[in-house]
Amino acid sequence: MKKKQKKHYSLALVAGMSSLLVLPMQGFYLSVSAPKAVAQQQTSQLSQEQLKKIAKIAKSITVRIISGNKGGSGTLVKKEGSLFTVITNRHVLEPGKPHLIQTADSRNYQGEVVKGVNFGSRDLVLLQFRSNANYPVASFGKSALKLGDDVYAAGFPFKDSPSEARQFDFKSGQVSSLLGEKKLQGGYGIGYTNNIQKGMSGGPLLNNQGQLVGINGIQAQPLWGNPYKYEDNTQPNDTLRQEMKSSSWGIPIEILAESAPQFVAAQVAQQSGTAAKASTVPKLTNQVDSIAKEITVFIDSVTDQGSGVIVAKEGNTYYVLTAGHVTSVNKQITVFTPDGKEYPVDISKVKTWRGIDVVLLQFTSNERYQVATLGNYGLDSEDQVIFVSGFTKAKQTNVKPSRQLSAGFLLGWSSTYANARDDRSFSTGYGLVYTNLTVRGMSGGPVLDVDGNLIGIHTAAEAEDLETKTNKRTLELGYSLGVPIRAALAKLKQENTQFNFTYKSCPGAQKSCPPSKLTAAQQDEIVTASLNLKQPESSSDEIEWLNFGNKLWRLRRYREAEQAFDKAITKKQNFPEAWYAHGMALKLQNNYNLAIQSFRKAISYYNRTDSEQLSQAWRQVGDSFWYLGEYEEARKFFLKAIDFRPDDFILYSWLGQALMDLGRYREALEEVNKSLRINHNLLDSYIQLSKIHESLQDYSAAIDDINKALELQPDLAFGYAHRGYLHSLQEDYTEALADLNKAIELQPKYFDAYSTRGQVYARMGNPQKFDEDFQQALRLKPNSTDIYSSRGDAYSLLGDTQKAIDDYTQAIRLSPKYELAYQFLTQRGSVRYKNEDYQGAIKDYNQALSYQPNYVPAYLRRGDAYAKLGKRQESMRDFDKAVSLQPDNPFVYSRRGNARYILKDNNGGMEDYKIAIDKARPYLADLFYAYRARARDEQKDYPGAIEDYSQAITLKPKKAEFYRARALVRSNQKDYQGAIADYSQAITLKPNKAEFYLDRAWVRYEQEEYKGAIADLSQVIQIKPKKAEFYSYRALVRSNQKDYQGAIADYSQAIKLKRNDSQFYHDRAAVRLYQEDYQGVIEDMTIAINLKPDFADAYYGRGWANQMLNNKQAAIKDLQKAAQLAHDQSDMVVYKAAQDKIHELTSTVESQK
Repeated sequence: MKKKQKKHYSLALVAGMSSLLVLPMQGFYLSVSAPKAVAQQQTSQLSQEQLKKIAKIAKSITVRIISGNKGGSGTLVKKEGSLFTVITNRHVLEPGKPHLIQTADSRNYQGEVVKGVNFGSRDLVLLQFRSNANYPVASFGKSALKLGDDVYAAGFPFKDSPSEARQFDFKSGQVSSLLGEKKLQGGYGIGYTNNIQKGMSGGPLLNNQGQLVGINGIQAQPLWGNPYKYEDNTQPNDTLRQEMKSSSWGIPIEILAESAPQFVAAQVAQQSGTAAKASTVPKLTNQVDSIAKEITVFIDSVTDQGSGVIVAKEGNTYYVLTAGHVTSVNKQITVFTPDGKEYPVDISKVKTWRGIDVVLLQFTSNERYQVATLGNYGLDSEDQVIFVSGFTKAKQTNVKPSRQLSAGFLLGWSSTYANARDDRSFSTGYGLVYTNLTVRGMSGGPVLDVDGNLIGIHTAAEAEDLETKTNKRTLELGYSLGVPIRAALAKLKQENTQFNFTYKSCPGAQKSCPPSKLTAAQQDEIVTASLNLKQPESSSDEIEWLNFGNKLWRLRRYREAEQAFDKAITKKQNFPEAWYAHGMALKLQNNYNLAIQSFRKAISYYNRTDSEQLSQAWRQVGDSFWYLGEYEEARKFFLKAIDFRPDDFILYSWLGQALMDLGRYREALEEVNKSLRINHNLLDSYIQLSKIHESLQDYSAAIDDINKALELQPDLAFGYAHRGYLHSLQEDYTEALADLNKAIELQPKYFDAYSTRGQVYARMGNPQKFDEDFQQALRLKPNSTDIYSSRGDAYSLLGDTQKAIDDYTQAIRLSPKYELAYQFLTQRGSVRYKNEDYQGAIKDYNQALSYQPNYVPAYLRRGDAYAKLGKRQESMRDFDKAVSLQPDNPFVYSRRGNARYILKDNNGGMEDYKIAIDKARPYLADLFYAYRARARDEQKDYPGAIEDYSQAITLKPKKAEFYRARALVRSNQKDYQGAIADYSQAITLKPNKAEFYLDRAWVRYEQEEYKGAIADLSQVIQIKPKKAEFYSYRALVRSNQKDYQGAIADYSQAIKLKRNDSQFYHDRAAVRLYQEDYQGVIEDMTIAINLKPDFADAYYGRGWANQMLNNKQAAIKDLQKAAQLAHDQSDMVVYKAAQDKIHELTSTVESQK
């Protein structure tokens, strides 16, 4: 779309055109990207010099080790006379073989294992050798690392070919995981994002001071083995283990200090010896339990027993929240307080609310009881550990109930609806879904965060009752459920009822703030420690095995849960609930095809009257197909689920997602709106609508949808972050930053908000803020594939191809290949495509499709690349495959149409675009007219392009971008008046869009309407006053008006804003030639040359000025340099002009002789 235009003066070209200095025609970019300086920021927070220093330290202390058929790296840790000590991993050495140590100077030494040092089961060993050389040894750090800290790893990775010499390698990264006392087997306790490769085991891990803090040992995504077991033989849950796989792992240097203090600095050994051994995890649980004990009450009514929580006190009256189903308003209710005393409840004062399973009781007492502190904040997007406190229902009437505290994971708001069994899990105010194991009697008890703040009331669990011949049994099939505390507060607010609640204190002026942040390992340790699961006896029946499997499933031990469900199925083959649970366990292990088989088995055993169960199973079949990328199959099975439960609002939302992924946006909108008609308070559906409107490029509607979500939850950090992102798509950066700042204020550790804000700063051309935000995002979530992908997007936008590729490569490395790697491969391929590396792009698309064979974007982009290479058959094959997968997606036909235009099949292109337009009606037809217009423009079919843009404008007359695009085509036709009219209309619609004024200035400049061009450029500068290029553009136009002083003033302002741009000095010098200020020309050209030593035209200009000052020798020297550089750069214009002037000068000199 962009006209190719010259950016700057060429003095040599001017000289070649005329003997007088005539300024060349100057064009402007139609859109101006952020400065390239943004793309040159370092990933590390250290400067290049500091990085080089640490790399030098690492190289000097790292040795290569060869031990029989094994080998790796090692680290020099001590020198005592001529005796050197090396630490490495035990797995690097082959027992019984000699251990060769090669130092940085390539000398070989025989290493001997140090006797008398017992590392136990830790994967460490010490070697010693003797040398008269003075090798440096590591200095030791305190290893007081935090998540996100920069760390640097070194070693000698193995090569593909054994004959290749192993070379030293140095890798930077961030700490991604830290384990406390409970380390992985071998002593591994530091996870980091550095790309450790085989052969680097035993090498050093350094902090940003160059101090040794760990020893490398495990690479990310190992191809075999399971190194993710704790030293006590327990295992992390499946979710955490998967997260651990994305990190490299090292052994903290404290283990050396503990086991062999004589080999480390005395200070480090002392610190290690005095360090607290006790884990903070039991302490935290005990603190919460102490709080829970004081605020949890037992409730006994005629109809039921349950729990409650003391929430307020007015005088001697205490107020208790509990579950509504625990009490019976017309019967006797008794509250038993933590001190064992009992108080009757005044039935007439019980407060109930419609549509919410919570009631407020009150009792009077002169005793002092603790009141709960309320955590009135919105749910995080990520899961967090919570506790449920309550009394177990006594099985015998004379037995006093006991209180228990259950730890588990509260699902983040983004996964709540996705993981609940069905819409019933959100009836009567339920909004919290969590994995905590709860039993009868705990209903009404408090749900507490890790700081002990009350965030909800426990009310139910996803289970079914089964009537047997002898009794009623409970089948545990899902999660536990609760009512958010803010739901009860909202009911009180509606009634204008005031209570003296105690709220969590927050920093500054914040009204709500999230709880303390724990690492994933800490969370897993808390949850695991709170449970004492006993495996059923082999003689136990299928229900006991099912319920045991559910407990394991809640603990996120999905493989073990699958085995328990297998046991249940073995006991009873036609047990549909066990098959359903079996499918859920497989699905959460990403075994979607096997999960589908299990769900189908469940369906085959359910009775046809079990509509709710059948709907749940078909829903999970559809969801499994969705995760496989088979959206059409997903759509079909969601419809089957709806047949059985047409009132389940979640199903319409899921159906809408499948339709959106199929490109059927109109139907997607209809289905999501159906979900809202059933439940108009569905936060998820408003966000989903926003994303559909975003896909339709209707950003205003998308923002309206987010506004509705924020009305439901005013402190939803994601809502502000996403709205900020949408504002940035509209290039409304002020609003974008305001929203993103609000998101960060609400959740200071919300990494995605920092990442999105970093992208905004990149678009704004603020390199420092861009780098700061992405660094902060990575400190908060060091192994986040999303952050690397997002930064890759930003680098691509900025034109820094290599940094974009590096970030996508890191995202691919951190991502399990069958999960998201195929998306990142496709994105990386698109960067290569943009850089015209079509073969490289095709390789990435091939790999993406090997992981996800039905991924339509990869087919589309590979088809584009084949078209660029002129490979018609391969291109059409890919597009036809995409059409077969998504036959109703207009984008697929549009992309095929564009490829056909590239392949010179204009008729085929027209036909495909026509199909796209027809399928896009009524929502997107304008967009596809515009796409076809662009394709016709590229084929120089200007009348056809204008016709299509006019159609787009007819459909969307207020879309300024369409007028701008049509204006460009009219410029290509040299219909400048028509172009100006279109640009003017675009400006009327969007008067604050600097690019529109810039475009119109270009056309007016072409027409030599310099006054109008200057007026437009002045508007551009008013809107974006800190963009140096805009002043240089106005300077050029002023030069054409012979307003040389104005031109010089503008160039001077451009230089003030961007002092290291050689071109600005060069162009100011060109204007000074007009004024015959030859000394000024020399000064400016000299600065330009200093900034850019190979600037041929600057030497030419300085030579010209020296000629005019009669400095003939200096002139000849500059012109010769200009000619030499121009020749090397194949710039024949400058070369010829310089040679001509040299000839002119030398001829003059000869004649004077």
